[in-house]
Amino acid sequence: MRIVTHCFAGLLLGGVAHSLLYPASLGIDLFQIKFLMATTGNLLGVVVFLPVCLVVATHRKRDLAAAAFASGLGLSLAALAGAWFFKISERPHAIIEVGVPVAFAIALLPSMYIKPAIAKRLAIFFVLITAYLMQPFLRIDAHSEQFDLATAPSIPPVHSDFVAATNKPDVLLISVDTLRADVLNRVSLPALKALAEQSITAPYALAPSSATLPSHISMVTGESPLQHAAYTNFGKMPATMPTLAAVFNELGFRTIGTAANGLLDSYTGFNRGFELLVNVAGDEHKDSTSPVAVAVTGRRMVWYAAPFSDMYAQRISKFLVTRIYSGYDDIQEGAEATAPVVTDLTLRYLDDLYASDTPFFYFLHFMDPHLPYHANEPFLGQLNGDRPLPAMYQEYESGSLVLCRSAISTANQSDDGDDVRDAQQVIEIMHDRYHEEMLMVDDALAKVFARVAQSQRPTVILFTSDHGEHFGENGLMLHGDFVHAATLRVPFMLSVPGMAAGQFTDVVPTLQDIPLTLLSAAGFNIQDFGSGRNLLSSTLEATAFASTADKLLAVQNHDFKLICSFKSSLGAKSVVQPLALYSLAIDGLEEAHNLLNDAQYGDSQRQLLELAEKYRDASIVKGMRKFDAQEVADLDALGYALDEDVE
Repeated sequence: MRIVTHCFAGLLLGGVAHSLLYPASLGIDLFQIKFLMATTGNLLGVVVFLPVCLVVATHRKRDLAAAAFASGLGLSLAALAGAWFFKISERPHAIIEVGVPVAFAIALLPSMYIKPAIAKRLAIFFVLITAYLMQPFLRIDAHSEQFDLATAPSIPPVHSDFVAATNKPDVLLISVDTLRADVLNRVSLPALKALAEQSITAPYALAPSSATLPSHISMVTGESPLQHAAYTNFGKMPATMPTLAAVFNELGFRTIGTAANGLLDSYTGFNRGFELLVNVAGDEHKDSTSPVAVAVTGRRMVWYAAPFSDMYAQRISKFLVTRIYSGYDDIQEGAEATAPVVTDLTLRYLDDLYASDTPFFYFLHFMDPHLPYHANEPFLGQLNGDRPLPAMYQEYESGSLVLCRSAISTANQSDDGDDVRDAQQVIEIMHDRYHEEMLMVDDALAKVFARVAQSQRPTVILFTSDHGEHFGENGLMLHGDFVHAATLRVPFMLSVPGMAAGQFTDVVPTLQDIPLTLLSAAGFNIQDFGSGRNLLSSTLEATAFASTADKLLAVQNHDFKLICSFKSSLGAKSVVQPLALYSLAIDGLEEAHNLLNDAQYGDSQRQLLELAEKYRDASIVKGMRKFDAQEVADLDALGYALDEDVE
């Protein structure tokens, strides 16, 4: 007992030091969770470390109680040293590389002695405070806050050398995150239907990626991820590439944007060219003093990170955080829909812009219907998306990431017919909730379109999305590192003043075509913008198109599509190996029949493979921006994840 008492005393002192100096949040802020995470890891570590120290102490004929105190203190301070080394170096096993030698160096110091009475008091305090923090009562409210419109910045005045364009239409580019191309065929959306009736439309357009940031960068640069190198949401806007906003600004347009996905902000470079880009998701990813930030850094800054993978260490962190913070799950699930606040902010800025004759380029982004699927009232439940979940899923939050992952896992792996039916029912409910979010977005768009019409100013409107979403197709849910049709086919409507409605019949639009097309629609004869095309050109021809993910490359040409392995981290040096061949005529959206080994399609496969190799040869290595733990947590909550190689 004397040995345990002295060890606990050391763990307490070292744990307090670790909590105060925790790299992600210095000082007493979040002391409770930092202490709980640090001491939980220390208790796991001491199970192995203390016996070793006692054996060494016996061999050296040292006092065992003093050795126990030294081992507890050494283990705690070593975790702190490893945490700081991880903070500085970002080496995934920093706590082992630095922590182990520091732990032994401190534990083997001969002068580590503490009076038994003091050790006993410290040990009792250690047990009491740890036990108290583990109790799920008197928890701290940590609910996230909605964007405050009162704090939104005003449109800045124009620069003194700005020359406004004249006799040009306003340009409105609308991107609805995660919107599938088939949405108008599945649910009644009056505002979008009215827009389609006055637009040139396509059954679908092709996205170059199934992730938000890569597709949006392509949308405003006209370049493929193979050239702008942001293959994932951990990329950034290249500093040297022209952007659509920057070009419009140079041509005499005001350039304003409102967005609701935290990736579309200054830290990824997406704001380049905009006079003002306001993201209602805010800068939460920069808040290193939040419980989410501390929880995620725990995966590498405490001892339980050493024997476990990132995923398991992060789960332990989350469990411990929920002992302290009642709002943690709400923050992670992000259940608050943002369409209403985006709409209110947009209408405010439109009023300001309409006060001047200067034309503007406005980028309007809606995060809904992205996961989590949770429309605001009165749209929640309009399509029966609020009906009860099957019994085995009652514990999950409807519309949440964990529910979707659990359902698709059961649907794919279970041998029990009832369980599979329940899982498929969950997927159907999630699809209904997804469409309910679109009812909400359509209502928001109706208000925006009404304000545009009220202005009586000519306005070019292009409506699209960055990528789609899986609801069971190909055995998948959500989106991410996929290149199937469900995530690459997006809606496309182009309304141009004085131009008759119609359809793109001979070509499939792509997001890379947006810059040249919008500039042409606004009356500018610009010939080149990235690798995109002018969809309004009379000489437009159909071309092959490549879509990428971190480890996949898909090439679509006419009626066939080939999916190949590809490593963006290697770029042109990557091996391109065919994985699947689909006929769009046979499968459409489903892509259910892999024709890779069917001899009658051998010529098509060879031609597409040659194209894939050409795209590979012209590609550049994946670019990554500096990212922090909070950002990892935010992306993880939305269904994205990094592996041990940061891929």
